[in-house]
Amino acid sequence: MQLVRTGRLVRLIARVTFIMLVVSIIAMVFLPWRQTARGIGTVIALDPQERPQRVRSPSKGVVSYVKEGLREGSFVEKDDIVLRLTPFAADGVLQLETQIIAMESKEASAMSSLEVAQQAANSQQLSGESLAESLKQDYQAAKQKWEQSKNEVTSLQAELQDKENQLRIAEEVAAKGLISREELFSKGQAVQSAKAKVLKAENGVQEFYAALLSKEEEIESKRQDIDIKNRTANQKVLESMQKINTIEKEIIDLRNKRGELDRLEIRAPRSGYIQQWFGLEGSDTIKEGDQLFVIVPDTEDLAVELKVSGNDMPLIHEGDRVRLQFEGWPAVQFVGWPSVAVGTFGGKVNRVFPTDDGMGNFRVVVVPDNHFARETGWPDDRYLRQGVRTNGWVLLKQVPLGYEIWRQLNGFPPVVAANEPDGKAKESKMKLPKL
Repeated sequence: MQLVRTGRLVRLIARVTFIMLVVSIIAMVFLPWRQTARGIGTVIALDPQERPQRVRSPSKGVVSYVKEGLREGSFVEKDDIVLRLTPFAADGVLQLETQIIAMESKEASAMSSLEVAQQAANSQQLSGESLAESLKQDYQAAKQKWEQSKNEVTSLQAELQDKENQLRIAEEVAAKGLISREELFSKGQAVQSAKAKVLKAENGVQEFYAALLSKEEEIESKRQDIDIKNRTANQKVLESMQKINTIEKEIIDLRNKRGELDRLEIRAPRSGYIQQWFGLEGSDTIKEGDQLFVIVPDTEDLAVELKVSGNDMPLIHEGDRVRLQFEGWPAVQFVGWPSVAVGTFGGKVNRVFPTDDGMGNFRVVVVPDNHFARETGWPDDRYLRQGVRTNGWVLLKQVPLGYEIWRQLNGFPPVVAANEPDGKAKESKMKLPKL
């Protein structure tokens, strides 16, 4: 037993190792650990206008030209002619221009007709007003004659009454023998003559009144005739205007078709790389809205779009630090100790989107940010391109490692609110309806 017994040195080393292991475990319980919220995403352009774009055809035709040497992955400058379409009808442009010229001539003729109709309507309006004024004057003259005849009857009736009074006095005097019969007869003749004048004047009043009524009927008939003529003239003006509007609409449609033929040259909307190509020269017939190619703009303003679980979303705020590991970039990651990680890059939360993607994950956009003095930003765009998959960790609160292990075992969230919101806080934020 003495011969097979472990040596003292070995037993000493074992004891020391065991003690150090126990001490290490105890020390690790109190070792500081950085809590994180993990997310998975891709590299994107921060500006939506610099992200991959699908270029579609603004018109229809046949692909007749493709930029020389163009391949998928080729770089093109902004406004470079990438391809050209030819309309299906060889003389389509000439036909449309001929139709536009004809419609413009038709529009000019319609404008002349409108001017003539407006002049006729104005002339009819003035003529009607002049005739109405003339009829009004005739009516006033007839009414004046009727008034004069009535006044004449009144005057003659007074004269008749005076002569009748003279005849009555003469008869009384003649009964006494003071005047002769010839004088009495003369008085009687004067009364009969006055009656005849009154009757004639009364007949004249009736005639003038009948003429006045006839003049009123004539004026009403003439006014109706004037109104009909005015409406007819105005209707012709409206018809001319409708005709001009119809012609202008046809001209606009023709010019739009002509403009489509002017857009047969497809230019690059951005400087970038051709990702996918769909148009084959000389064989492909393109309809309006067909996809021609996909271009990835050349940009250095990159960001990372992470998808974070809804359980961690309330803990993330704009400006929070983030550690990123790009796919294809060698890295040694220590989640809880970001300062000792190798191959990871710093970032900060730029924005947090308010809604999920339909699966309970929320989008978080991260932009470059150097956390340590040794960092010099993200990799060059030669290595880091849009679409590269990325792992990210949003840095949260620093806690002891033992607490983190206990939290993970119990499934608790990384951070628990110190004060639970009460009903008063909710009431203070409640918006009252507007009255």
